[in-house]
Amino acid sequence: MAESKHSPDTFIFKADRPWPNARLKASAIVGHATSGSARVWLRTARPGEFALLTFPWDAVLEAAGGEASLRSFLNAVPLPLDDATALLPDRRLDEFEVADFANDTTCVIDLEGLVPDTRYGYALYARDMERVLLGHNRLRRFRTPPAEDEKRALQFALFSCHMPYAVHELFGKRTELTNFDMWEFLGATLKCHENEVDLVIAGGDQKLLPDEEVMRSWYWDV
Repeated sequence: MAESKHSPDTFIFKADRPWPNARLKASAIVGHATSGSARVWLRTARPGEFALLTFPWDAVLEAAGGEASLRSFLNAVPLPLDDATALLPDRRLDEFEVADFANDTTCVIDLEGLVPDTRYGYALYARDMERVLLGHNRLRRFRTPPAEDEKRALQFALFSCHMPYAVHELFGKRTELTNFDMWEFLGATLKCHENEVDLVIAGGDQKLLPDEEVMRSWYWDV
């Protein structure tokens, strides 16, 4: 049997890592934001036909009658695409297809022509299933920065990568969950200030990872 090139301490052996929450399947990261653009990294968790729905948050929230009503609407199954877009005034629709698992079902979409200092909602929609995969149970949104010549206070949160595992005394591997209360505190703080914070910077050392083929689809600036 060939010897694995991965060290016992690598995150690639995720099955050995205990975690109190369900592992991410469909997911999204918003970044590279300017006053008129943003980049969205998506993971669909399976091959298929999809679309990213992006819409002016405040206008849609008012039209839907609040967050509870919008959440209920986006949770409908089936939800034909025509019905979904009808409730979203001035919505943007970016369709794409994931053919296989070659890139871990990830995709990057660049949004152009956005309005400065504006909140946008977004949802990942499965065209072949007629349902929303992400952005329905927990509504998702981001805010574009103000124009470069505009002067106003800018509030942001910053956190860095955190090793949430300690070395287990018996097995000698990092499989002991530790310091989880830090993430709970971060989530509570962001929730408390969600209407004031312009952006969250998630720092990390992913670029320092060894040259692992399995991790390349997760590089942010592909």
